[in-house]
Amino acid sequence: MKLLIVIWSSLVVSGLTGGVAEAADLAPLYGQPDNEEAFPPQQYTFGTGWYLRGDLTASDDVKLNTLGTLTDKRDWNYGVGGGVGYKFNDYFRADVTGDYLGTQKSIERSADSFGTISTLKSNLRRFDGLVNAYIDLGTWGGFTPYIGAGVGFAGLRLDGSSVNTPLGAKSHYTKYSGETRYDLAWAAMAGLTYSVSANLLVDIGYRYLDLGTYKAPNIPSSPFNAAKTDLNAHEIRAGLRYMIY
Repeated sequence: MKLLIVIWSSLVVSGLTGGVAEAADLAPLYGQPDNEEAFPPQQYTFGTGWYLRGDLTASDDVKLNTLGTLTDKRDWNYGVGGGVGYKFNDYFRADVTGDYLGTQKSIERSADSFGTISTLKSNLRRFDGLVNAYIDLGTWGGFTPYIGAGVGFAGLRLDGSSVNTPLGAKSHYTKYSGETRYDLAWAAMAGLTYSVSANLLVDIGYRYLDLGTYKAPNIPSSPFNAAKTDLNAHEIRAGLRYMIY
């Protein structure tokens, strides 16, 4: 009987000792971890989806005629532009852009029956600002075709001068300072982008730009008074887009 009591006591002690040891071993597994490990700090990313863009433009614009007024003839003009945009997802993005085209010049010389030589010069400047939206049609091998449309404003300014030189007399110079005229503008575009890297894309495209209706300022005795002219441009554009991640 005493032997049974001794054996039973030994088993109880062993069981208690083993349970304590096992609990000690499991404590690291079930214990409360540090707050930093259980709740790591939230990571915020600034700028995701935003991009900057810069463009070079070759534009087939309405040309000035020999009197410096606007005609239906066309001539190539060149300019630069830039903007900022946001890419909402893989298929839709939007941006705000501005473009400035170089001065388009026209010079005409003529002589009347009295021997007076006249020289007419004119300068046309154009700029525009648009809000645009694009649909990216998918990406294959880094190439992404897209279509888009935009609406905004166009500003044009026509300045000029004339030099009249009567036979045997001094020349008379007159400068005509115009004013900037604004009108509603809209655009439709299509193009192709190529991803050079995750942040840098090359963009080549075509844009049709309707510049609204323009009339040269009514300057007294100026040869630059034109009838109203509907203006538009066919543009070839090449530029870069830089994604801000």
